[in-house]
Amino acid sequence: MKKKLAIILSVFTVMTALSGCDDGSAKTSVEANNMESTEATSEASTEESTADASTETSENAEDGAAAADSASTEATEDTQNAQDTSADSAQTATTVAPEEVVEPELSEETIENPVQVEEVKEEDDAIHVVFMGDSQFDNARGTGSEIPAYTAALIPQKTKVYNLAIGGTPASLERNATDALDGWSDTCFVGMAYALAGKVDRSFLDKYEARAVMDTIDPATVDFYVIEYGANDYINGKDLSSPNSSFDVHTFRGALEVGINTLKEVSPNAKFILCSPSYCMWYNADGYAIGDSYTVSKGIGTLSDYADIVNNVCEDGGYTYVDTMYSTYFDLNGTTVDSYLSDGLHYKELGRQIYATTIAHFINKALGTDPEPMSYIEIDNFSFGS
Repeated sequence: MKKKLAIILSVFTVMTALSGCDDGSAKTSVEANNMESTEATSEASTEESTADASTETSENAEDGAAAADSASTEATEDTQNAQDTSADSAQTATTVAPEEVVEPELSEETIENPVQVEEVKEEDDAIHVVFMGDSQFDNARGTGSEIPAYTAALIPQKTKVYNLAIGGTPASLERNATDALDGWSDTCFVGMAYALAGKVDRSFLDKYEARAVMDTIDPATVDFYVIEYGANDYINGKDLSSPNSSFDVHTFRGALEVGINTLKEVSPNAKFILCSPSYCMWYNADGYAIGDSYTVSKGIGTLSDYADIVNNVCEDGGYTYVDTMYSTYFDLNGTTVDSYLSDGLHYKELGRQIYATTIAHFINKALGTDPEPMSYIEIDNFSFGS
């Protein structure tokens, strides 16, 4: 109930901010016709996603059983209430011109509590975890304060983490780009999966730190993939899904499906943990808050709609779903957003610690070292590693 009230308060706060800005109608560019078109598109996308989730079959029975067990023990009534509240908000989402939603630039950060990542030798019997995603995982790389490093510090077994995240990347391929493997050059999730699986030449990654990391990975030994995308798909106006194909890599859902299936081919024993895009607050170029991840649409859907797609993929494929949109495991919402996020979108150090704690719980649960349900985290009472 606490989480539901926080989300309702978040929506109320955002609406108040919108009405309080000077010339608010000009700054949000709301048009009635766009609203009707957006709602129709959102409803169609939701119906298609639901149909996909009910008709497609699981390709990984072992992961399916694990996810079903996780769902029965981790999911709560408050989570469903939060999702219902967000769905109600989406029906009155504010449609803004695409250029209104601005992705903030990462600011300099002083790291206060880094962790020492233990060196794992080739002969060690270690857990191998590959992180794939955008700036949420790439942020603070190499400082001992990135989410992969914090996660490894919370796993009792020797753990080797590989960070393949690249800031600014979506899951899906550019709308009009060819999906031919020859000459592939897109760093989206599909491209990263193709590169790791050896389906495309990796040279397009040469300027990224992820390339050197990828070259050290033996996909056959990967135990877990932790995958997080969605914010850049939303920012770039990518379609949620396709009515014609569940495997269209130009759409968010299709990219997730194809990327995961590609990784399964080369990592048959790996388990998959999919993280939703996180709750956030959107600002325009002038620094005005124009809404949050439940209320602002660019004509395709709100960011929470992209989170729902991740949930659908997990339900269909039997993967573990880590919700960071609806305050399921920690209290990121409209009232705490400034404590978690540095700019309305990217996690601060303390936020990364909480995020990593959540991921580590699910990895430890799968390893049998943390069988208890996860305790709900409130940022004001959180101490990393305790």
